[in-house]
Amino acid sequence: MTEDKKDKGLHVGHRERLKKQAVLHGIDNWPEHQVLEYLLFFGIPQRDTNELAHKLINKYGSIIGVLEASYDSLKENKGLGDNVANLITLIPKLFKYIENIKVNKKHLNFSNISQVAQYMTPKFYNVSHEVLYVLSLDNKQKLISSDIVLNGVVNRVNIDQRKIVENVISNNASNIVLCHNHPSGISLPSHDDIVATKKIIEIMNEIGVTVLDHIIIADNEYCSMMEMEYINN
Repeated sequence: MTEDKKDKGLHVGHRERLKKQAVLHGIDNWPEHQVLEYLLFFGIPQRDTNELAHKLINKYGSIIGVLEASYDSLKENKGLGDNVANLITLIPKLFKYIENIKVNKKHLNFSNISQVAQYMTPKFYNVSHEVLYVLSLDNKQKLISSDIVLNGVVNRVNIDQRKIVENVISNNASNIVLCHNHPSGISLPSHDDIVATKKIIEIMNEIGVTVLDHIIIADNEYCSMMEMEYINN
C-alpha cells in the first residue's frame, strides 16, 4: 500500500469515527478545534480539515470568532473556498432563524421583559454595529411588526425622527418598544441612549403612542430602561 493510500484510509477512518461519536454522544465535550474540524467535513469532503481548523481558530481567536467572521474575511484563508465560507456564515444565520421560530411559536407577552429580550436577542447575532428596532404593538400590546429604523450609533444626533414616526403610523401602532444592541458587550444605557429615548418619548406622546420600554441587548444580556426607571408609564 502506498503512503498516499494509507493516509487517505486513515483520514476516512478518522472522519467516520468522529461522525459516529457525534451521533452517539454529541459534541458537548469536544475541544473547539475538533468541532470546527467536524463542521468542515461537510464543506471539504476529500481533505484533512484538522490543520485548517487549528489555523482558523488561531487566526480568529475561538470557534465563535470563526463563526462570526465575514464571508470576505473567510475567503482570504488558503484552502477555504466559496462553499465552506458560505457554510460557516450560514451557521449563525441558521441559529438566529431557529431561535426566532421558537419564540414566535409562543404567545409573546410584552409585559414580560425577559421574553421580549429573548425574542429580540437572535436578531443581533453576528451584527457588529448598532441597530435600532421599533416593535409596533396594537392597543392590546400584540405585536404588529418589528422593523429596523436605524443602522449606526443610536444617539440624539443621528436618529431619523421622521422615519420612526412614519414607521409607527404606517403600522397603526398604539404602543411601541424600542430595542437596540451594544456591540461593545455592555448593556447599560449610555448618556446618548437616555437622551435619545426621552426625545422619542416626547415625539410619540405628540401622536398618542406610548413607549413601553427601550431594551438594550449586549451578547446574551439585556437592560430595560423601563426597569431602570428612565421610562415612566
